[in-house]
Amino acid sequence: MDTSIKEKAMADLRDYLAEERTLLAWIRTGIALMGFGLVAAHIPAKSTAK
Repeated sequence: MDTSIKEKAMADLRDYLAEERTLLAWIRTGIALMGFGLVAAHIPAKSTAK
């Protein structure tokens, strides 16, 4: 019985850490997309009018 409690605690910890990694990956992706948007907004558009 004692080992199952330890296994459950380790499984809970593993799930918590996996969820935290996923959240951090989403945050990192959002920051990267915002950075890309800022760079794209500062690129001068080529004018087609003469």
